[in-house]
Amino acid sequence: MARREYKTKLKSKRMFVTGSSYSGDTILTSSMQEMSKSFANNDYLGPDGINTSAVGGLIYMMNEMKDDVEDLHSEISSSVYVSQVTSGSFISQIRTFTSRDTTPSVNNGTIFKTNNDRPITITNFDDGVDGQRITILISDSNTNFTHDIRTLTLNGATNWTAAASGDSIEFIFNGTAWIETNRSDNT
Repeated sequence: MARREYKTKLKSKRMFVTGSSYSGDTILTSSMQEMSKSFANNDYLGPDGINTSAVGGLIYMMNEMKDDVEDLHSEISSSVYVSQVTSGSFISQIRTFTSRDTTPSVNNGTIFKTNNDRPITITNFDDGVDGQRITILISDSNTNFTHDIRTLTLNGATNWTAAASGDSIEFIFNGTAWIETNRSDNT
């Protein structure tokens, strides 16, 4: 949900609970006690859907505050989710690399699979985020990886040219290069 869809103005007003006399946005202790008693008895609204007792206004304001809190929670949850997605975290959808791309994009993902119809060598990954971890599932017998300390650091500082369908390889991005963290030869 986009930020502009959230309310810019809170529904609730300022409220204070005090033992002093009523003044503007102040709730008397006696009113608060009566409201607490009605909550304990589950007496929130009458059969007509309204509460005309001394606590009716308080119940209304409490509901307004509840709505404001739910809106804030939704906005915060949404912004946290967007941040995690942008960082490449918490995405479990398997994305397929474009065939014959030697530097496929890993934007907004963590799990990818190859799809090459002819021999191709991956030399780097585009759009990586510092700290991003990726897993590549080999889905063909045409994908190779070239070791380059500046962009793609492979185990043993050697190229991987024996990848076959069913194998996998994992990397972490350090802000400059992708570092291999795991390789599984399942064939």
